[in-house]
Amino acid sequence: MADARYEDLLIIEGDLRLDAAGQPDRVCDGESIAQDVQHAILESGHLMQMVGERCGEIRRLLLQKIRQVIEADTRIMPGSVMIAQRTDDLNTAIWAIQASTLEFGTINVNLRTDHG
Repeated sequence: MADARYEDLLIIEGDLRLDAAGQPDRVCDGESIAQDVQHAILESGHLMQMVGERCGEIRRLLLQKIRQVIEADTRIMPGSVMIAQRTDDLNTAIWAIQASTLEFGTINVNLRTDHG
């Protein structure tokens, strides 16, 4: 990670992940960008507004807002964002987000929302 352009502490389920020595794990470059994108989406609140929303027009608007949040990150290639949704056996929506970075290839972010 000494040559990393972007570096951050690894956050899993809202908490720092620690290594065996009790030190925070780190992510760099593409993984750091993916983590930043994930946090930006969650902080925007748009994904949670999708929960229970039945109006197709409002859902399309919210998806567009999520794309805009992602593309606001200057490290993301404009127009490269793809968002897909599926529901698992526990009625949890899983949002698969893919985008191309300008320097580090494709990033993938998976977010879950509980319909229950």
